Amino acid sequence: MQYGTGLILEQWPEKDGHYPSIAYQTAFSINVLLQLAALVRFIDPWLKELNWKSQIALERKSTDQSRSVYVVFPSTGMVILETDQDVEW
Repeated sequence: MQYGTGLILEQWPEKDGHYPSIAYQTAFSINVLLQLAALVRFIDPWLKELNWKSQIALERKSTDQSRSVYVVFPSTGMVILETDQDVEW
C-alpha cells in the first residue's frame, strides 16, 4: 500500500519538497476505496448466508411451519455390551 501511495503521489510535481494536497487526497481516497472493496469481499459470504437463513424463516412463517424436534428413545430390547476388564488400554 505504501508503494502504491508513493506511485500515486509521484504523478504530481513537488513544490518546496512536498506534494500538493490533491495528490494526498487522491492517494488516500484510492486506499479507502480498495479497503472498502476488500471489506465487501470479506462480508459477502456472511451476507449471502444471512439472506439464505432469512428466506427460510420467511418461508416457514408464510406456510405456518415450525421447527419440530423428534426425540428418539432406544428400544427396550437393545443390548448393552459390558466392558472387558482384562483388556489393557
